[in-house]
Amino acid sequence: MRGMDQHVIVVGVETTTVRVVEELTRSRTPAVVVVSPTADPVVVAELRAGGATLVEAARTDERALREAGVHRARAVIVLGRDEVASTRTALAVEDADAGVPIVLEVVNPAFGSRLAPLLGDCTVLSPAQLAAPAFIGAALGDGQVQAVRLGGRDVVVGPRASVAGQVLARLGDPERGPLPDAGPGPAVAAQAVAAQAVVGDGRQSASDGGGAVVIGTQHRHSGRQVRTRGLLGGAARLLDRRQRIVLLLLLGVILASTAYFHSSAGKDWLTSLYLAFTTATGTGYGDPDDAELTVRFTAIVIQVMGLLLASGLTAVMTDALTSSRLATLTGSVRGRPRHHVVVCGLGRIGTAVVVGLRERGIPVVAVERNEEAYGVNRVRRLKVPVVIGEASDPSTLEEAGVHRCDAAMALTDDDAVNLEISLVARAAREDLRIVTRLYDDDLATRVERRLRLGATRSVSMLTAPAFVAAALGRPRSTIVPVGRRVVLLTELQVEPDAGLVGMLPSQLSQAGQVRLLAVRRADGAWVWNEPDEAFGPGDRIAVAATRTGLGQLRLACRPPL
Repeated sequence: MRGMDQHVIVVGVETTTVRVVEELTRSRTPAVVVVSPTADPVVVAELRAGGATLVEAARTDERALREAGVHRARAVIVLGRDEVASTRTALAVEDADAGVPIVLEVVNPAFGSRLAPLLGDCTVLSPAQLAAPAFIGAALGDGQVQAVRLGGRDVVVGPRASVAGQVLARLGDPERGPLPDAGPGPAVAAQAVAAQAVVGDGRQSASDGGGAVVIGTQHRHSGRQVRTRGLLGGAARLLDRRQRIVLLLLLGVILASTAYFHSSAGKDWLTSLYLAFTTATGTGYGDPDDAELTVRFTAIVIQVMGLLLASGLTAVMTDALTSSRLATLTGSVRGRPRHHVVVCGLGRIGTAVVVGLRERGIPVVAVERNEEAYGVNRVRRLKVPVVIGEASDPSTLEEAGVHRCDAAMALTDDDAVNLEISLVARAAREDLRIVTRLYDDDLATRVERRLRLGATRSVSMLTAPAFVAAALGRPRSTIVPVGRRVVLLTELQVEPDAGLVGMLPSQLSQAGQVRLLAVRRADGAWVWNEPDEAFGPGDRIAVAATRTGLGQLRLACRPPL
């Protein structure tokens, strides 16, 4: 594309594309979008209105990429849920210009982690993993606790009194408080001491004071994990009112028949019970030649009644089994849970939220209308109860315990359905904390202001900044207040010939302004509490740092000018 340089190419026209273009425009970076002829015209119109340059191509191949100016592009962002098509596009980018950075959207993070090392300068991002911490934070409703994706895992950051599980690092203590920023001269040493107090050494235990700000694995919660029904509970649910009536009638016939055989045939009680049961269930009455004529005819009547009742029991049980599978019966809610979170919708986002809540120790109940949905089996493997039914049905939410939960989350892929679920949940409880997933930002703003349905979140709004930051080489940071100062949590890439190459992790933390949390080696996975092994090119590090320390660390991660 003539006359354009250092632009970002976006491949894939979907809802997130509009947000990505908006973020690029805010960053004063030109955006070129490769559009297929079958793309949604409404989305295409929004892209044009957002200032993007459109390149129409039936197939995103090398020719289309060259037309989009891939040789002069700053990066290429590939969006879309079709991982095969995304991989094909990424390979085409590699063939057209092997040096341009690629930011690839993947649905399956495991697939992305295996693919990224094969594509050179490629960053893979999962929208579900990016958005889940924000939804979880809104559901927890604790302004002092933040849910963060850092160092390849979901963590929580907040006061020690609100964080449970394993403490990964200690950031500081607001009660003692670091010293305020000071001017030049002797006060610089005091500032370094203050930074050391903020960042800490991470070697803390559960005995930390309640005011200490820490990074942990779980959010402290008053509720207990919700259990599934199991086999006994499933059997109890299988026997509905009709089946119980049939069983009681059959039991009555057997008891009456037992009394009859004892009085008329002169049998003892045990033998009479056996004869009554075998006759009523259609398995026959002993040897009919030994019985009197009246006993034979009575046995026939009993057998006919037993056959009718047994066939009725078979019919209603068959109906129950065909209308709900055994997994549904055994995997639903057991008892009357309290202080849990109800998550409606087990698509990619809902499943990631449930997994994140479960990892943080938050009790959760899931609701999904389609038993074949993406996340149902995965959530059940985590022993999370799943209620199969329409979440917009008050009876379904009642079964999930909406009257006793701490929060309800509407996370389906349909804005209208999510809005309806939130309205039903609000009708059930006025004081319930509700989190609604909505794409339309204007609608979300009006819903929060006028309908008072609680927090609203948009996946595209949450993930677009991450895609743009990765494309522009900017680290994403989470700001954590500690006393009157802040600590930033972020991840950085160690570039070839950078000053950090060859440095030991212990040397990195000695400055007092940076605390190393985790390392992902160029050919491995994330490791927390990394042994003292020198950094190499391609390593990725997760750190907690003051603003000054982070600025110095960014320079150390790049080669000298």
